[in-house]
Amino acid sequence: MRMFFVFLLGALMTIPSFFSLNPVATAETTPTPQDLVQMMQRRIDTLRDYQCQLNVTSLKKGNTVVETNNYFFKKPKLIRLEVTSGKDKGAQCVLQKNGKVRAKAGGVLGLFTITMEPTDKRLLNDDGSGFTTTDFASVLKDIRQTLNSGTVTVSVVEQGRKLYHLNVERPGKRDLIVIDAGQQLPVEWFNFRGGRFDSKTEWKNLRVDVGLADKLFEL
Repeated sequence: MRMFFVFLLGALMTIPSFFSLNPVATAETTPTPQDLVQMMQRRIDTLRDYQCQLNVTSLKKGNTVVETNNYFFKKPKLIRLEVTSGKDKGAQCVLQKNGKVRAKAGGVLGLFTITMEPTDKRLLNDDGSGFTTTDFASVLKDIRQTLNSGTVTVSVVEQGRKLYHLNVERPGKRDLIVIDAGQQLPVEWFNFRGGRFDSKTEWKNLRVDVGLADKLFEL
């Protein structure tokens, strides 16, 4: 999965933890991909709201591009994203209760706030994904589609906490989705192309059901 927000002119990830790609496998019975999808679906269904640090790292023309973001979500589907570091530091984007997106850039341009439809091309990637499809329910939909596109293996690993690794192999492509067994939610998603690292999405410092106010999702 690659979540580039065209309006914000950047990707949203941290530098990849390559050491995490060589885990120590446990002797625990390994769940099936379907088991993990069902587990995540049940967990997502129970969540009222959540916030986290959403980080994205991508490789562009041989350079590592890093951005970190504060991310907030509240059901039924309110989203707020604040770019905290990277090229677009200070940019904000909010999906409001009325279904409209309000956004502003960082720096001097932050004086201007614009309203857009969720389908606005400035919010979409080439594959049609974008800001309004960054919530866990949308991520799980992407996971389902990815699992159906290649050969899938699952491993149970220990790295100070129990993790499930979903590895999807396709010709020239590989996806590694890391799921926290305790949170029952994805924490990292690595993309490899041609055997080389391409991008990574990371969800850090997740807090759930914190009682986010509706006013937070106004801009």
